[in-house]
Amino acid sequence: MSYRYLTADELVALHRLLGSEGEVRADALALAASRPALAAQYDNADLIHQAALLMAGLVWDRPFAAGNRRLALAAGDAFITLNGFLLNADPLDLADQLIALADAASFDESAAMLDRWLRRHVRFDG
Repeated sequence: MSYRYLTADELVALHRLLGSEGEVRADALALAASRPALAAQYDNADLIHQAALLMAGLVWDRPFAAGNRRLALAAGDAFITLNGFLLNADPLDLADQLIALADAASFDESAAMLDRWLRRHVRFDG
């Protein structure tokens, strides 16, 4: 299946739309933005795992000085929605999940935690 991916420029625009400003670490942003497509290509990752990688990547890679978790929440929801699915969850519950990523021992552990949570809350919207 072919998915629509958010570009680094779209992530910057979304970050600004959320009211955040500041310098962009372009290398960190490019890494976070590329994680979903790379996982699809090399690991045959499904949409939910790709969304988890995007969101965890934005939190762990910290492409901005502030607003990375807020961006992760919005970008994950946008990615899921753009691809015909619906994130059906309380935004505060999702925010709690993103805050909990800071307690994970590694990026992989945080992505796996988020993947499990998303699987309970993402549905096909068709």
